[in-house]
Amino acid sequence: MCQPQNIGRIITSRSNFMRIFFHSDFSITRRGFNVTLSAQDACIPANLTVTSYNSTSITLSWVVPEDQNNTFFSFVSLFSSANKIQNYTTTNKELTFTGLSPGTTYSVSVSSLCNGTESIPSTNDVQTGPNPPLNITVVEQGVLFAFVRWTAPNDPNKDSYRYLVTWSRNGHSISTTVYSTERNITSLVPGKNYTVTVTSSYISTYSQPATTTFIAVPCGGRVRTGRWLSSPGYPQYIYSNIDCVWDIEAPLGHVVSLTVVDLDYYSNSWCYRGWLAVRYNHTSQRDITMCRYSDVGRTIISPSNTMRIFYHSTYYYGTERFNVTLSSQETTISAPDKTTQPGSSATTLHIPTTSRATGETTISPPDTTPQTMSSSTTHLVSPTSATSSKTSSLSGGGDSTDNVKFNNSPCIANLCNLQ
Repeated sequence: MCQPQNIGRIITSRSNFMRIFFHSDFSITRRGFNVTLSAQDACIPANLTVTSYNSTSITLSWVVPEDQNNTFFSFVSLFSSANKIQNYTTTNKELTFTGLSPGTTYSVSVSSLCNGTESIPSTNDVQTGPNPPLNITVVEQGVLFAFVRWTAPNDPNKDSYRYLVTWSRNGHSISTTVYSTERNITSLVPGKNYTVTVTSSYISTYSQPATTTFIAVPCGGRVRTGRWLSSPGYPQYIYSNIDCVWDIEAPLGHVVSLTVVDLDYYSNSWCYRGWLAVRYNHTSQRDITMCRYSDVGRTIISPSNTMRIFYHSTYYYGTERFNVTLSSQETTISAPDKTTQPGSSATTLHIPTTSRATGETTISPPDTTPQTMSSSTTHLVSPTSATSSKTSSLSGGGDSTDNVKFNNSPCIANLCNLQ
């Protein structure tokens, strides 16, 4: 023994003799111990312990003296609510009770017969384990959360049960204890696989776990103009190792206007730690890539009524987040596609509308050359001052969109697209 939890421990010898050893490392000072030594009736069973249990059985063990001149008989009784329900006489030092009720407390009494006299009994309260919860189900999901519900087992004391809920991904797990039959799991990584286990608990016993798996709602989808669009959990939560794709659509005869309101990235010239990108047709080639504070206030206008937005954040840097406004403008003058930097003037576009195209290719290296051309005028407003009844906010999800592949980061349907 060398740990603080051994304080209070009782050890009973198997005979009238016990040897005690004490060792102290010379390099460590002020180490010591203090114990009490007492004698008791040698026939009294000691160290009555539950060695195993399940929902309908309990196995007990105990210690009696090793005396070559006597055969010790143990009298074992099991009580429920003060009523004796099982009684045994045995020469063994272990016994299993079966046919018990799940999640129930019992009292055990063990006495020994030696030299023709029955000893004072040793007693202990023991519990069977509860049955596992039933029908564990994910009943609701959204970007970053999943609401899990289950049914309590039909046990006598089910109203006294607690539940240990654990959700895990890639070997990393989080656990919590609840007293109800539901739990809202938050701060999920979009598009990732999760395993949820729920275990019933009664006093100090546990059931076998009930398990279910689910895929967190992916980040991305199909979005219409007239709203805010932001990274998952914005602004309170910031997540790393995420890939999202949104297809933005304006009404026919209009173009999509995107204005960057907030862009918080680890700024660098190559945007290799994370980026927000824009594509005008529905492929995975990026036309414009942004990752710098100087991009805040930038306005980008599509040459048609569609725009594709890519969001990527790396595993190592969790400071990447964004917020943009999406609006539509009526087209009146034919012109090539344009972008503006904050403070620049612009003209109005008249470009034929285009329909969505499907495809699946691989993104080329990001474009690091800023594009500064004239475009339609877009006014920048902060999220807190937005009052237009036509503008709503969206963080993370949307309707389903096409599959896209990122360089060295496959972006498949269950990662980037809602099903």
